Amino acid sequence: MLFYCSTSHSFQARAGITEVHFLPFNPVDKRTAITYIDSNGNWHSASKGAPEQIIELCQVQTDIKRKAHDIIDKFADRGLRSLAVAQQTVPEKTKESAGGPWVFVGLLPLFDPPRHDSAETIRQALKLGVNVKMITGDQLAIAKEIGRRLGMGTNMKSSKGRYLDLDTGIIVTNPKLMPMLLKAVRESLDEKSSSL
Repeated sequence: MLFYCSTSHSFQARAGITEVHFLPFNPVDKRTAITYIDSNGNWHSASKGAPEQIIELCQVQTDIKRKAHDIIDKFADRGLRSLAVAQQTVPEKTKESAGGPWVFVGLLPLFDPPRHDSAETIRQALKLGVNVKMITGDQLAIAKEIGRRLGMGTNMKSSKGRYLDLDTGIIVTNPKLMPMLLKAVRESLDEKSSSL
């Protein structure tokens, strides 16, 4: 496997390969990829990224897609994000080649904890009467688990669509809605501060 969770194994993961091309992560494709030559001279590409992007890239069957989403949901219930991994052969042996079909390799759980001082900062803010909000692009289940760990509770709503409730403890949003949500939060804060 080309991708390892531990950086101490990164040299072992790259032993015997020659990197030909690297596609860095970007927020549009939501994945990263590498094209490389193995020790036998065969060309391959591997990619990791947002599960939806990798699942679409691999054109997986409905039953595999359903199983992947079940696993992603189980990870999310534990506060873990998910990364998906795919690979392909590149028989044409050029970095410009589309290569063979992408093969879905699997899912990786990723624990991305809040900063070490977040819980205490939130506790102090709540004690001072500040109405603390969480704005995230994570799944609702992940946000609830993080909120529980930070002492913010789990009374959360997803703002997918047009529903925004700025008076609840926590707001969870789809990343595509972030600009609209931030505008709504600013307007709400302006209204509340002008009424003080």
